[in-house]
Amino acid sequence: MQVIGMSEGFLPTANKSEVRIVRLQQQGAADNLFETIVNLKNIEVGKAPDVQLQSGDVILIPTHVKPERPPRPAPPEKDIARVL
Repeated sequence: MQVIGMSEGFLPTANKSEVRIVRLQQQGAADNLFETIVNLKNIEVGKAPDVQLQSGDVILIPTHVKPERPPRPAPPEKDIARVL
């Protein structure tokens, strides 16, 4: 939580219940990515312990706002014969 405070906090659209922490861990000659989902709401109210971050961790905070739908395409124009 301290790192979030240092980054000026959350935007109003932040989904604090599904924050992802991505960590690269070396196992032998292979590198593996591990993802952990953290509920920061529970950490804020003391229902869950704070997560210890490591150097290189990436924090992804999703938003509640769904992307806008693209506008519907205009209906095709009908061919109208013009009389001259």
